[in-house]
Amino acid sequence: MSNNMIQQRKNEVMVLLENKEIQERLCALCGNEASKDKFKASLLNIALDSNLSACSMQSIVKASLDIAGLKLNLNKNLGKAYIVPRSVRQGNSYVTEARIDIGYKGWLELAKRSKLSVKAHSVFDCDEFSYNVVGVDENMTLMTKYA
Repeated sequence: MSNNMIQQRKNEVMVLLENKEIQERLCALCGNEASKDKFKASLLNIALDSNLSACSMQSIVKASLDIAGLKLNLNKNLGKAYIVPRSVRQGNSYVTEARIDIGYKGWLELAKRSKLSVKAHSVFDCDEFSYNVVGVDENMTLMTKYA
């Protein structure tokens, strides 16, 4: 992205964040000023991601607020939630909008908060496994094959 485009996207984000409805939602989600500033910094970082350059700024802000509503971190390097471009049909054409994808670490965090018990095992395409549940008894058989 050129410097001109970067500055333009930053300005778009700042204008959107001044919107009264977004300000109210942000206050409800973040609470204190420090959390709000952290969210804004993360949002600016996301908005400048070249993978999202075809997405509207409104869809990026909406997706960011949705992730914040789930109380997941916006940093994609943590693997909890991602903002990704998706083609969405509008009338007879398609437009690219930002959507959220929750990573497995995000699902685990949401499950823990809900007091759910989660068991996770890594199984690869080359592995053979079976998983049987009879009543409260669980039995998993895994035959690891190194390809």
